[in-house]
Amino acid sequence: ARRGHGRLARGPDRMSGRSAGPGVNRRAVLLGMGAAALLAPVAHAQRAAVAGDFTLERVLVRWLSDGNQIRVTRRWAIVIGPSRVGAMGVSGAQSFVQVDAPPPLKAIADLEARREETGFLPLHLDESGRILSANEDEPAPLPEEALAAAVAFARSRASGGEVVSASRQFVADMSQSGQRWLTRLPRDLFFPAPREREASQAIDLPDGTSGTVTMREVAVSDPASGLLRSFQREAETSSPHFSRKGGETWRLMAAVS
Repeated sequence: ARRGHGRLARGPDRMSGRSAGPGVNRRAVLLGMGAAALLAPVAHAQRAAVAGDFTLERVLVRWLSDGNQIRVTRRWAIVIGPSRVGAMGVSGAQSFVQVDAPPPLKAIADLEARREETGFLPLHLDESGRILSANEDEPAPLPEEALAAAVAFARSRASGGEVVSASRQFVADMSQSGQRWLTRLPRDLFFPAPREREASQAIDLPDGTSGTVTMREVAVSDPASGLLRSFQREAETSSPHFSRKGGETWRLMAAVS
């Protein structure tokens, strides 16, 4: 969730343009449910009506180059209630962790399974249910904003040198930027505005081939309370020779007494 960990989505409608910068053929794609790329925030229920005990789950998936996956499932027992900071607060502790990985990565999987991740809690929410954060740890931007920043960073490091290495470096930098995006909490995680949103861009790589960078998110909330049902994000960078992909799914469930 917040510090130093990274951890899905699908999405239809295109808008295209061409970048003035060298090496990039920019084509942005925004997908939405119907014609809207991002729906206005739903009217949330009274905060008192949603306060209580919940289970927050996060499933992080990283696809490996051989087609296998590393899947990390974590759950936290949380309480949503009044807060002295903002309108509501979220507090809790990790209650479950499971790491599924190929046998050669067992040692890394065991280390991850032993790690307790609670650094992002407690959280404070404003009147619309959005996360209040310190300036040094801003919540995740929308997919198209994250994509634009990632491309600019990768382009700044992909000049000169051997073209295959430069292409590999570009894909690696884009992948790392995507993973950093997935490590940042969506601002409206607990009361998400329902949406299906995607940004995609075609890239001309230094070795003469082309690649595609895509970032997606799909948010679903409970129509009665406005609370999170699921929030999926996915970041993928692909080219004829290199491919990187990662994703996450957040879910909120009422605690079982």
